Amino acid sequence: YLIKDMNIRRLAMVAGPEGNTDARERKETFVEVLQENDIQVTDQMIVYGDLNRDTPDQCELLLDNNPDVEAVFCVNDDMALGLYDVMRKRGLVPGKDIKVFGYDNTVAGSKAQPSLSTVGSDAIYLGKKAVSLMNRMLDGERVESVILPARFIRRNSFGRLLNSQDD
Repeated sequence: YLIKDMNIRRLAMVAGPEGNTDARERKETFVEVLQENDIQVTDQMIVYGDLNRDTPDQCELLLDNNPDVEAVFCVNDDMALGLYDVMRKRGLVPGKDIKVFGYDNTVAGSKAQPSLSTVGSDAIYLGKKAVSLMNRMLDGERVESVILPARFIRRNSFGRLLNSQDD
């Protein structure tokens, strides 16, 4: 969306620990999408945090190394909110100066100012599917991993939406 619809070419990422499967997969996807769109990936474009909001040093480094960054993808909503904190200390406005994108669709992200664009999945469906797979395993059936659909949720961290109360 950022690349194709918003014509953004200068992206960066606040990634999670390499030992975390979700964080690693999200980083790999970020890198693949950039490469597919002929955007060079450098080490300076990616910093690593601990999946929580307390990532100021990493976010400071990311902004220092990428002064012309247009958008930052954060491996989860908490780290995106940590980036919000650092941006505000620098006088930068999320959604206006830099587009910010999270992952997980947390309540905190939806209530943030500005509201955080994110990726979410249906937690109820996820739970039902997990129970169903577990029951099949308990019955002795061999089951394979399942990839569940997720959805993009565009909010004001990509720019002000119509009929929005966010600043």
